[in-house]
Amino acid sequence: MQISNLSSPLFDLSNENIARAMGFKFQNINEIYNDKVGELKASDYLKLDDANRAKVHDRNAYPLTGFTNGKEAKVSIIGKLMGYDNTISKEDIRELKKFIDDSGVLGLEKNPAFEPKGIFKKDTLNSEKLSVDDFIDQFANKNILSFISYGGSKTAELLDSDMSIDEFKGKWAKFALEKRFGVELDEDLAKETMNVVNEIEIQRDKDEIKEKNLNPYK
Repeated sequence: MQISNLSSPLFDLSNENIARAMGFKFQNINEIYNDKVGELKASDYLKLDDANRAKVHDRNAYPLTGFTNGKEAKVSIIGKLMGYDNTISKEDIRELKKFIDDSGVLGLEKNPAFEPKGIFKKDTLNSEKLSVDDFIDQFANKNILSFISYGGSKTAELLDSDMSIDEFKGKWAKFALEKRFGVELDEDLAKETMNVVNEIEIQRDKDEIKEKNLNPYK
């Protein structure tokens, strides 16, 4: 599938097109205010913040909202990273963000059918390694864009789960090694291997900086 320009309704993020993408049917957009989103009137839904919109509707329609889909809205891994879980400390969030950042895999997996070049000035849809903060800023609670970029991906599957942080780390390390190096290991060994890879990359970066300082004109 190739997307050639921004004139496609898919990329026209007007109120009308967003509403149609959410399943509303209308002749005039004002009609939707008497329609419903889940159990809420659309007008009430539109008054909610992102977190509460995700709880009542978005989590069952889009990836990366911060909550799991299904009957009960549980805070997902990405929801923890977004600060939705008040049982996890800021230090634990920082540590989890560092673990994901150090893995070097976040942002490398997108749906290849929806990865055109140059649609946005910053090539928003193109695969590139991202920090957790940048990933959240670009894709969390972005609904249509989240679905286009990560719908059905392993990235979304893991980040949208409500597994324990320890279990998530094992599965994420396994995913990172497979995606980056084509290496398949069990989860415990994957975590250990990922730590070694991180140490090697840190030392490599230090050596490159040292070499550049010693040979500034090289």
